[in-house]
Amino acid sequence: MKVSKLAGKINIKSKNAEDKMLRLRLIFISFLIVTALIFINGCKAESKYSGLEPVRVRLTEGDSSCNIASKGRITIRNFPSGRAFLSSFFEKPITLKYSSKGIIVGSELYKVNALLIEPEGASPIMVNGRAYRGTISIHKVDSALTVINYVEIEDYIKGVIANEMLPSSDEEALKAQAVIIRSFGIYHILRYKDRLYSIEANKILYKGKDTEDPRSSKAVEATRGEVVYYNDSLLLTHFSTACGGFTEYAGNVWEASFIFPKPVDCPYCRSTKQYDWSKTLSKTYIRQKLRGYGIEVKDIKAILPDRKSTFGGRITHLSVKEGAKEVTVKINDFRMALGPDTIKSGFLNIENQKENIAFAGKGWGHGAGLCQYGAVSMANLGYSYEAILSYYYQGSKLKRIKY
Repeated sequence: MKVSKLAGKINIKSKNAEDKMLRLRLIFISFLIVTALIFINGCKAESKYSGLEPVRVRLTEGDSSCNIASKGRITIRNFPSGRAFLSSFFEKPITLKYSSKGIIVGSELYKVNALLIEPEGASPIMVNGRAYRGTISIHKVDSALTVINYVEIEDYIKGVIANEMLPSSDEEALKAQAVIIRSFGIYHILRYKDRLYSIEANKILYKGKDTEDPRSSKAVEATRGEVVYYNDSLLLTHFSTACGGFTEYAGNVWEASFIFPKPVDCPYCRSTKQYDWSKTLSKTYIRQKLRGYGIEVKDIKAILPDRKSTFGGRITHLSVKEGAKEVTVKINDFRMALGPDTIKSGFLNIENQKENIAFAGKGWGHGAGLCQYGAVSMANLGYSYEAILSYYYQGSKLKRIKY
């Protein structure tokens, strides 16, 4: 009897031990599965940005020549083969010219369609008197030269941010701007892999090393790798100088299907100097500018609002009346034709006079995305850069990526 009881206890203990071992095995297997999934997902996330290519910034196009110089030694190579043609110092600018037979460097003709110019030290390359980090490529395109700067994304941001926001701005506003430029730049790198260049220097104002400022560069370093995600995708982070009280639907600006956050009411830019503006232009001048932009208008009797945004009431289309005939013009095209610093926004009151047209508006820019003056005001009120980005890109998330 005692033996059978003991055997039963042993069996129970054995069973408990087996159950415990089974649980441990299941926990261990689960751990392995979760770890594998994390690793796989991590690899997927990293694979998109690991080894991220430099930004290829188009500096100039359509010119027959350009000047290069550097305080350090530079090497000129065939592009894309990499074969070196020349390695020398060019402290005084040397001129490169287009030729139907190739590219002329100084007085030497190289029978190639493109050249790569590399610095051998830390000294930047000067192009037309302006310093750029990274390397320079020069291409023959349509009987002229196109100059492209290959620059790492963080250096690109430093070459933009001080041109887009005053370096004296609050640190949190500068951090928000740095994240926006990074997202904007990487979006273009990924989208235009098969194009000669990723982005134009004036798309957002890139002016190279000369315009870098320690205060804005500090904001770039503090947010290194941070980008804006929306609907699980990298967001094309549009921004404008002053939204005029309301941001705008991106699709209203460019008439395209955008995955973009909804516009917001912005009370933060209303006290800025750029909020109110006015301009009076002659009808003859407007007609000439429109025709120069490719919008055929024979005569202008009046300009009237045609369509407005459902949020805030910004004009999205204008009607240019030529008498009985009308020409519909998108406000973004109208602004680009007349000059974005002349017709500053689509928030317009229009007064048709006999020879002139008077425009009175508020805000500066297309209005989509972050309002820069609003962001500065929010930062001055104590908002963090995360809160600023969350306000202007509602529903978005910050994500730190590795290159």
